[in-house]
Amino acid sequence: MNQSYLATVGQYNRFKLQFRFDSIPHTFTNTARTLYTQISPGVYTLPLIVRNNLQAASSSGTAAQISNSLPTYVATQVVPGENFIVAAITRKAGTGLASFDITGNWNVSFLFSREKEFGTRPIGFLFNSSPSASASSSPGTVPNLQSPGTGVEMPEPIHYFNNTVKAMSEYGRKDWGLQVGYTGSIFENRINALVVENPFATADVGVQIIPPGNGCTPTPPALNCSVGAIPARGQMDLYPDNRAHYLNAAGAFDLTRRVRVMGTVNPGWLRQNDPFLPYTLNSAVTGLAPLPASSLGGDKQTLAMNWTAVSNPLKNVQLAAKYRHYDYNNNTPIRTFTPVLGDVIGANLTATGQAVPDPVENKPFGYN
Repeated sequence: MNQSYLATVGQYNRFKLQFRFDSIPHTFTNTARTLYTQISPGVYTLPLIVRNNLQAASSSGTAAQISNSLPTYVATQVVPGENFIVAAITRKAGTGLASFDITGNWNVSFLFSREKEFGTRPIGFLFNSSPSASASSSPGTVPNLQSPGTGVEMPEPIHYFNNTVKAMSEYGRKDWGLQVGYTGSIFENRINALVVENPFATADVGVQIIPPGNGCTPTPPALNCSVGAIPARGQMDLYPDNRAHYLNAAGAFDLTRRVRVMGTVNPGWLRQNDPFLPYTLNSAVTGLAPLPASSLGGDKQTLAMNWTAVSNPLKNVQLAAKYRHYDYNNNTPIRTFTPVLGDVIGANLTATGQAVPDPVENKPFGYN
């Protein structure tokens, strides 16, 4: 049930105090089911017997045989043991505002807001870049092989806070006015990553090389068939902690009796430095370079300026000149990574071993 409460006290031309509380629930579904258990924030496990049975059911026979038998097995043997869950989130926010008129021309105000969001919502979790992308060059006629192309739908755990701080002072006279202020935004996520056990794999498996024959016909230049690595667990990063700080200054004054000048200057600083996750949780993947750093070191700076001059040289004539400037400077370090896509990697071009991960660089984006 939505709730909203507002209380305001004050005295005209003296002060105003205001307090507000909002609570907004949202239910995604109340008919969802899952076999997973969250053993710690963001870490989901499955009963080992279920994983053993699903691994056997998904790797016994050829691909065509599994496609026919696995859906029936899941519907009759797995689904009845699932527990109902309610995927829902609740947002609760409290805001306090204080405003004081120091004099008839001078006002100062302060605001603090804290919003909490918690609950779960459905999220797709892939152990490869796509369930249909098996990272495998093995034809479906090769029997009894595990496929890395799997995925699950999970209840994503939500537990984070948005904090907003504002302070402002305004002073105005007949022919000029000035405003200065600060805005701070701080995001805190109490669950940094999602770790999920693979229902179709009980242990990490490296790239499997399959020699020609028994259903394997390599496509040149490959000398063998292959099946990509299979992780027993997958990991997904969730929203990182971050903060932003902005200053603002605005002013307006009459340059002459017929010319008025107005301007705003707004610098900003944005930071994010959450720790990096490992390239993969699959211990059977080899040849990985170490992470280039322990965390991002995200650093951005913005600067927005607007200037306007307005003149009324004649009674029915108005002239205006405007200038706008915006800088977006991204000072985040450029680093070289050797990623493993979706915890999965395939064979090299000749299918004689695991592929070597290609290095990539992050591309900090900025402009002015």
